Amino acid sequence: MARDLTAAEISRLTKIGNHRIAQSLYLRIVGENSRTYAFRYKVHGKDRWKSIGPVHVIPLADAKAKVLEWMLDVRSKREPGKSAKRITFALAAGEAIASLCAGLSPSSRRQWEYSLLEVAAPHFGSAPMGEITPETIRALLMKFWISNPAKAERLKFRLNRVFQFARAAGYCEENPASHERLKPLLPRLSRVVTHHPSMPFKDVPAFMMQLKALGDNMAAIGLRFTILTAARAGETVKLDWKDIDLANRIWRVPPPKQKSRRVHEIPLSSRALAILATMQADSAMPRQGQVFALKDTQNMLNLLRRLTGDKALTVHGFRSSFADFAAAKDYPDSIIEASLAHIDLNKTRAAYRRDERMDKRRELMNLWGRYADYEPQEVRERRVRHMAGV
Repeated sequence: MARDLTAAEISRLTKIGNHRIAQSLYLRIVGENSRTYAFRYKVHGKDRWKSIGPVHVIPLADAKAKVLEWMLDVRSKREPGKSAKRITFALAAGEAIASLCAGLSPSSRRQWEYSLLEVAAPHFGSAPMGEITPETIRALLMKFWISNPAKAERLKFRLNRVFQFARAAGYCEENPASHERLKPLLPRLSRVVTHHPSMPFKDVPAFMMQLKALGDNMAAIGLRFTILTAARAGETVKLDWKDIDLANRIWRVPPPKQKSRRVHEIPLSSRALAILATMQADSAMPRQGQVFALKDTQNMLNLLRRLTGDKALTVHGFRSSFADFAAAKDYPDSIIEASLAHIDLNKTRAAYRRDERMDKRRELMNLWGRYADYEPQEVRERRVRHMAGV
């Protein structure tokens, strides 16, 4: 019989797949950031799997104890966990994260794990899921409700999803984190929408000249492209040549790289296309792989703050600069919001005259490009002569 693996041995496993750790207990590796414990059992001779939770959260001893508990359920012809009345929040949240976050990016998954396993789980301690009350949840949320309402709202949403999951799994009979249960217990707040600190759009052309003066500095080039397309910095970092449709002058941001998880089409201005042409000419393998050699968004942020001396500015703030410019040019909100990939919840309005809206967006992007990336006549002529080899 194969021996049980130790925690040290488990940490050294890296190959994607299922690895036996102990009887009916396996390590499931899906990717670099997805390592979970899983219970393997049989129903009518067929293998079934049930997630226990992330390895970095669930102690090995707890995972083994959970397997023993679920093996008793299976022998009693019950669904594993259905009779578990003493399951803690940490274990239930670990299972919920494995299920609810399956399609999320690694960074989004880490945010769920932080909220639920590092903030909420210590507050609930070893209390069984069925004994956690709305008052207990209120005490947790009130730690942030006034000082950081956005964090409190995110935590409230994620707690609700975990208790929905736990109720369906049979870990509790009620959902104490539902909106209806918590609303009477929480004070009503006057919400003030805050935006990322941004550069006034009248200052953008001068800043773009500073970036161009840095030549082949990759952070400067990436930041210029981000500003010209009103994109999110992370989208620029992840930009691949296969996402660019040069024939139609469109950048299609696929769902995995887009915050709304929908395809977002960005019409490319002549100034944005000029940057892509330069990157293509300088590439050893033109139009293959990542466009900008940037590991993450931090280099662009550091450059922005170094050039301006303003430690509050963010790259994301240039989206506000673009929106203010568009509003000053009397573009309707629907065009501005579509350019920023903000979802219109009115499905009829969102689908209305799509082609005409794309034409207006292209017009706006070209206007923004000529304004933000302004070049004096003599500079433009010199650049054209250089590109022509004259």
